[in-house]
Amino acid sequence: MGEILYRMNREKMIKMLEAFDQELNRPLRLAITGASALIINGAITRPSKDIDVLGASEDINKDPYPKIIEKIAREYALDNEWINERAKITFDYLPGYKPDLILLQGNFKYLEPYIISKADSVITKFAKYDNIRSWDIQDIRRTPFNDDDLKLLRQKLDDLYTRDPELSLRIEIQFKSIRPEFIKTEEGFRYSRASEIALYASKKYGIHLDTEQQNYIDSEADSFTSTYERAVIEIDNTALSRVLKEKKREVSHGLDI
Repeated sequence: MGEILYRMNREKMIKMLEAFDQELNRPLRLAITGASALIINGAITRPSKDIDVLGASEDINKDPYPKIIEKIAREYALDNEWINERAKITFDYLPGYKPDLILLQGNFKYLEPYIISKADSVITKFAKYDNIRSWDIQDIRRTPFNDDDLKLLRQKLDDLYTRDPELSLRIEIQFKSIRPEFIKTEEGFRYSRASEIALYASKKYGIHLDTEQQNYIDSEADSFTSTYERAVIEIDNTALSRVLKEKKREVSHGLDI
């Protein structure tokens, strides 16, 4: 056998999925996540050594799938786990989460491969907020997002907020910190004055900014000491602090402290 290649670009990932399909004799649905979803989507161009599966209609760790995976690895000089379900750990941080799935078109008879949306890529990559990997940040930094992607992300974060406000805020803050160009008003414009920040804080979190605080935000932006985008993130951080304090109070009450 020649040199072990290990890594796959978009074309090779699709080719390997088609090769996988040719070995099947019954339907199998896969939900592809991680960098591989972004690579197949054409959002990023870096190669990857594996295809991350978030879920499948059958356990691909059970017969007949391991032998099929090993066979393709040998034939195409891939890592032995070139396709795997390690990404299922995501559900430890997002219990019950249901991503939007996009069917991948290709020469498939039995295999139905789906990729998660870009919005879901943000949420799943940043769900483990205390251990975000540098390449996850780079992947999201390089991913192009259109208005529909951002609208879906906002909807998903708002929905997550109703169930887990801390996680929703941490993901939102992380995304805004690396992609501040997407911090905009509801009308789709960049923030240009503190009164808009005050409206955002009040409407979204019930946080009141008095005149002095608004004047400070304007002066910081005017002097280029800070930006309105940074001010929005600070509001989000304030909301997160409130959520954490409330959780701490709930724990204390539960312990009768």
